[in-house]
Amino acid sequence: MTTNGAGQALRDRAHRTLVMAHRGNSAFAPENTLVAFEQALALGADGCECDVHATADGEIVVIHDATVDRTTDGTGAIGEMTLEQVRALDAGEWKGSEFVGQRVPLLAEVLETHIGRGMLYVEIKDYQCTERVLEVIDQCDAREWASPCSFSYDVCMEVRKLRPQLPVALIYSGRGNPKPPNELVKLALAGNLQALSITQADLTPELVVRCRQCGVGLWVWTVDEEERLAELNRMRVGNIVSNDPALALRVCRSG
Repeated sequence: MTTNGAGQALRDRAHRTLVMAHRGNSAFAPENTLVAFEQALALGADGCECDVHATADGEIVVIHDATVDRTTDGTGAIGEMTLEQVRALDAGEWKGSEFVGQRVPLLAEVLETHIGRGMLYVEIKDYQCTERVLEVIDQCDAREWASPCSFSYDVCMEVRKLRPQLPVALIYSGRGNPKPPNELVKLALAGNLQALSITQADLTPELVVRCRQCGVGLWVWTVDEEERLAELNRMRVGNIVSNDPALALRVCRSG
């Protein structure tokens, strides 16, 4: 399938709540590895979410933490390691012996995995590598189906400035002190951002209504409980991000 065909196929899904796999099929495979993304797409997920950092030599790799300690057999800060050093580590054995040999992938590899198959939300964790991330998206001709996102409003604004054709989402967590729905939506509109990505704890019916009224997309993370998935599907939020895409698909497609 061509990139343009992939974009059309993805647009055709707009009438339903989309199921996005959080770091791939991360409930059952090592997060942010190629096998996790392959599994999620094979299950029928509408796409995946991933996290990116830059290595010391400027390569963009897909990993959640700023260090390799939790999800590989190595230690150290990604920003202080070369790509060769990062790629030498095993990123799968911690999840199970069947995943031995999985490596920390390049963003380009993850993008290529999604061509014609699904969308990719790219969370920019390293706020210094925004421009390089956008260059990789350009190089992979992924502008129709790759969506940068960040907790940093400044990073979101930088993406809008550098690549105004790319949809961008602001990731938000109220953490016990949530902003009112009107304030959140105004923030997105002021930055010409296309979506809000919020925790399920921050979701309210009022926010769903305000986002729909103002044309702001709404992503909800991370949802793995059947009853909550069904509730959010009934509310017709735009995207549900789940560690268990098989469960989310079963619930959200059952009706």
